[in-house]
Amino acid sequence: MLLPLANVIASFLWFLDFAEIMHSNVAQRSIFMLCSLFALASPLINMFYIPPYRKYLKSIFVQATIGPVATSFIYSG
Repeated sequence: MLLPLANVIASFLWFLDFAEIMHSNVAQRSIFMLCSLFALASPLINMFYIPPYRKYLKSIFVQATIGPVATSFIYSG
């Protein structure tokens, strides 16, 4: 939902500038940033929802955050 919405907002900002309703440097620059959001976010979404990629990414992040785990302990009780 976020990706098509970003393109709709960018198209609306472009139309406002093209129709000379609104002129703003921020609006003109945000058009390109909003359109490039799809190219940035689409591969990240695919990596999360495709199971082999998700499994690989989880193995990297879980391994890096947990660290070594002790496999035995001594019980004195």
